[in-house]
Amino acid sequence: LTMALNPSLYDYDEMYKFVVIGNANVGKTNLISRYVNDSYSEHLLATIGMEFASKVAILNAADGKSVKVKAQIWDTAGTERYRSVTPSLYHGAHGAVVCFDLTNRQSFNHINQWIVELREHSAGHFVGFLVGNKCDDQGGRTVDRSEGERLATTHQFQYWETSAKDNLNVK
Repeated sequence: LTMALNPSLYDYDEMYKFVVIGNANVGKTNLISRYVNDSYSEHLLATIGMEFASKVAILNAADGKSVKVKAQIWDTAGTERYRSVTPSLYHGAHGAVVCFDLTNRQSFNHINQWIVELREHSAGHFVGFLVGNKCDDQGGRTVDRSEGERLATTHQFQYWETSAKDNLNVK
């Protein structure tokens, strides 16, 4: 309700749709919450189906002009039982954020499946980001930066390591 009353969400020059996908419990919802509201919670409930958030940012172009850009961000459930809903979200996406947990090797091993599904159900014209979340937990890390970078390069994605908890590399 607060977002609906915020006039800045209706005042923008361009709008882009992003989907955020990946296994359950990799931190997708907290990344979005940190980006949109600058908040984080240790006790979030699992996303059921999908959720939606928006943020308007002012970007400065090379020619010195400012552009108000609205990001429409679709948060998807990472559990198998909601996977049938996810492909419909890919349609019209300008960007895809594929997340994995740096402390969970299995979530990294599933990245190729997520990207294959994304490419099968999207128009194919999107900017891709591979995001290794939870970089704050160095002791629990099971995926090296070089592995993430290599996989991102293979798929022509940009690679980022983030921490929603510590607000590292989220924006």
